[in-house]
Amino acid sequence: MNTDLITPTINHNNIEKTQASIFKIIYSPIREFEKIKENPIISRPLLILIFLQILITFFTSYSSIDQMALVDILKDIHTTPERLKLIIAILSAITSIFNMLFLILISSIFYKIITIIFQKDIPFKILLSFFIYLGIIPILGLFFNGLLSFILNINFTSFTNFGFLFEKSSIPYTIITSLDFFYLWHFTLIGIVLYVIMKLSKFKIAITMISLLTLNILFGIISEQLF
Repeated sequence: MNTDLITPTINHNNIEKTQASIFKIIYSPIREFEKIKENPIISRPLLILIFLQILITFFTSYSSIDQMALVDILKDIHTTPERLKLIIAILSAITSIFNMLFLILISSIFYKIITIIFQKDIPFKILLSFFIYLGIIPILGLFFNGLLSFILNINFTSFTNFGFLFEKSSIPYTIITSLDFFYLWHFTLIGIVLYVIMKLSKFKIAITMISLLTLNILFGIISEQLF
């Protein structure tokens, strides 16, 4: 009897090459990380990320522009308030794209150096793909805070940390804003990547993440004091 007629053929290559979903990173990160490791996609998630970044940054900027600052600018520029708001929002959206791409690239290069130090052979394309997918978390934070600011009809405010309880530019303010919920979420997912995908020990991950968190806070403090 020919069993080929009744036995289903399973294409293992299709299973292994299943593309990760940028949105499933939110609630099923480990499963999606495994998919990224097997099939690191760059263009599709990057285009989704760019679209969301433009859309949300434009909405946030347009809806939360400081009206007093707008009045001051209008004294020197002969245009309507709505047109000026539109121009500022478009410029903010374009600038945010370059900032996002720069951070993704720098993060990928930095963690490639980490893998070299710990003698882990992880291709740069996989790391780049990881950080593109992880870019959805900061965008979620921007959307959440922008939406709340819009609902409350106030200038853009970060509600996901307690920085608003302290004076701006103070050291406590800088430390607290560095511990934003979405930043810590993003940071935690990077730790999961190091543990599950790169197979680093918990000790090495702890040292790496604590060092990076400390450097981020120190850099923030220095930047506030200097600028």
